Amino acid sequence: MHEAKALTVSPTGVISTSIPGQKLLLRDSFTTLARVGSGYEPVDNRAAFDLADHARQLDGMFAHAGEYDHGRKVFLTMDLPEARMNVGGKDLVV
Repeated sequence: MHEAKALTVSPTGVISTSIPGQKLLLRDSFTTLARVGSGYEPVDNRAAFDLADHARQLDGMFAHAGEYDHGRKVFLTMDLPEARMNVGGKDLVV
């Protein structure tokens, strides 16, 4: 546990600590999500899923999205019709 004077909060929610080479990643509620190395750069969900928007423009359809581990991890799955193929002439592989 660190004293408050040992923490520095950035606008992205990354906390610099007095532990050399380590940062804390926090939610808005100041719940700790992870301890990360000093080279860690946060990626906004919108930026991370921007690629999915491009796939949607190519007839991809959003299938599932969500978060787990209290928001520490997020996911998105898509149905990509162009990526389907028949194996052996009959079995559809998606």
